Amino acid sequence: MAMPEFLDNIQNALKNPTGWLSPSTVADLSESDFHTLKPKQREKLFQAVERFRTIAATASPTPEQVAEARAALDTIRDIAQPYLTPESKQIRETIAKAWQKERDWIPTFDYELSDNWLGQPVVWLWLVLKDDVLKDDIDIENPVTQEGLQRIRSAIRREFQEAGIERRPNMSIRSESGVKEYQELRARATA
Repeated sequence: MAMPEFLDNIQNALKNPTGWLSPSTVADLSESDFHTLKPKQREKLFQAVERFRTIAATASPTPEQVAEARAALDTIRDIAQPYLTPESKQIRETIAKAWQKERDWIPTFDYELSDNWLGQPVVWLWLVLKDDVLKDDIDIENPVTQEGLQRIRSAIRREFQEAGIERRPNMSIRSESGVKEYQELRARATA
């Protein structure tokens, strides 16, 4: 699935005092999600998800395992906190409205709330395209690809306007494999 569902599942689990220890809590995390996180944070997030997933799949977890799973969920919450604020949630839901119709070729997206170089509030938004859409640099110039990108960009801007969001969306694209390359480059640069 994708980041929007993953974050919704995490928020629901954090509100649920009894049903939070379930594999479905972390089921929607994609390898292409959260590529804007710093490499160490992203690695820590994925490790916490895997630790949680392993314990949640256990038939009868011990009290120690339940405590470990809760610690993993708390780690996930702490790392995902910038995505869980009311403003961020509204923006994610607004992007998702436009994105839902394009999921077959844009399996996920990532975003970051920030300011541009003029100090104006913006949303840096990365649409992650399937690798087969962008087989090489020429494919980005394909009229069908360009039409689809224009359609999603227009839909996102329209949804922002209708929702009354003042932050301007600045959109970029990446391929699924490009996300992995980006993470590897960031990891090497910060090592």
